[in-house]
Amino acid sequence: MIFSNTNARQDGCRKGAVAIMNQKTHKIIGGARSFGLGHADDLQSLGMHLDAEPHRVRLPAAMRVYHELHAQICNSRLRHGARLPPEPILATQFHVSRPTLRISLARLEREGFISRRPGDGTRVCFKSSRGSDSKTRKTVLYVTRISPDMVHANWHLPLGALSGVQRAANDFGLARCWTSDRMIDHMGILDELESQKNFLGTICHESSLTADNPLLIRLQKSSAPWVLLQGTMADEKYARYTVRADITKAFYLLTQHLIQLGHRRILFVGRQDHVDRVRGYRRAIVEARLRAELLKLTRQEAVSLAAMETAALTYWKTRPLPTAIVASSDVCAFGVLQSLKKLRIRVPADVSLVGQGDRPDSAYVRPPLTTTNSRLADSGYEAVRLLLGLRRKRKKPQTRHIILEPQLILRESTASPPRLPLRSCL
Repeated sequence: MIFSNTNARQDGCRKGAVAIMNQKTHKIIGGARSFGLGHADDLQSLGMHLDAEPHRVRLPAAMRVYHELHAQICNSRLRHGARLPPEPILATQFHVSRPTLRISLARLEREGFISRRPGDGTRVCFKSSRGSDSKTRKTVLYVTRISPDMVHANWHLPLGALSGVQRAANDFGLARCWTSDRMIDHMGILDELESQKNFLGTICHESSLTADNPLLIRLQKSSAPWVLLQGTMADEKYARYTVRADITKAFYLLTQHLIQLGHRRILFVGRQDHVDRVRGYRRAIVEARLRAELLKLTRQEAVSLAAMETAALTYWKTRPLPTAIVASSDVCAFGVLQSLKKLRIRVPADVSLVGQGDRPDSAYVRPPLTTTNSRLADSGYEAVRLLLGLRRKRKKPQTRHIILEPQLILRESTASPPRLPLRSCL
């Protein structure tokens, strides 16, 4: 599976930032102008859906505006230095309200695509490098395990990481291509790139690694350096170069936020193998001299919203309801939220709830979810910078691990605990 833009192919397949491969011969045959996966069909190809659609999440207006503006900037239809129309005109063009438009512009500004200054308006600060000679430009390969049949439906992960890779590629005048790790063995894309002198290396986007991972085995044989993106602390024994957000600190901040609100019974809900997340939760609990409570989910329960909802309902039957819940991910928080709604338990009036990951749809559930930002765009950008640094150094460092600080995003799903907490759920 090649993540490339259909509209870009129809636009003439000019030489540019994204390598296109012949599906029959598995050879790199050219390029297409990068749209940064900014159209609805790209989102569909990444499986933009939730498992059981319990809260009927559709593409929010703010996300739609973001992706359309992002596509125009990456395609150079909005060039560097161009001034965007005033907010009232933009809101009318996209048929959205001004507050919705500001959400989209704030994300573009945060990712470095636009700048907003009082008196100067909104300008594009993203420099496209598609006009340079693609034959002499250094190439970066981005590999991800996301595919349409994944139940987790984490379609936002490659979108976020590729946004940072796109920005770095244009800042440093690089070319890039991407593929799925399920196809890399028989597609020969890595062999093809390794034979080229201008190949910088590979960015591997995996949430975790195991010793028998076919992609890991192939990358360890690669002559070019590779960087692991969004791994865990345990994965550092497999990868010499990594870039990730500090997931342990993220859960420490989430739990600490609930403690500062006055909560004393805080439940952690997550997978059994989420060691880094439990570590951050326990650290905050121990510092506050509280008792840790864990609802451990199996791998099968953690990938299905319906299964998470059932597990939570079963847990509520035998135990008193906590005043706050720390979910191991935003998707896990969605399942917990549905189970609480079925019991007619209000969030945050009765129970506060937090997630992790800052999925785009976490801001549009009811209530909007307090979470932490995994800084995927910044991770993608730093991974490209790391590969460039390795290329320039004759003597490469043995290891290099870049850890980014998480960002706590406060929304409406947390509040002070109720004066009279519920003793029974059923």
